[in-house]
Amino acid sequence: EYSEAVNTLNTQFSEWVRSSLSSSPSKSLEPGFRDYSKHLAKLRTEFSDVLLSAPGEAEDEAAAGQCMVLGQGDMGQLGLGDDVSEIARPSPLRVP
Repeated sequence: EYSEAVNTLNTQFSEWVRSSLSSSPSKSLEPGFRDYSKHLAKLRTEFSDVLLSAPGEAEDEAAAGQCMVLGQGDMGQLGLGDDVSEIARPSPLRVP
């Protein structure tokens, strides 16, 4: 199922981010973000029939321009408020 595949992808990605930051905190994570996007696009193509037939999920996944944040937010840099110090999985940034 699509949700399970995305959950697995997100879990693997967050573990990779955590490991990469632990071993090389100043290293760019851009290659991993590109790989994540590539794998997510592949899942969307693979499950396109499911996404089209499930309006709620399709609308959530089709939201264009959605900004996702993850990682350390000890200085409020995640944009989720000063009380959020860490997000392990990508989370949507709500812009007022």
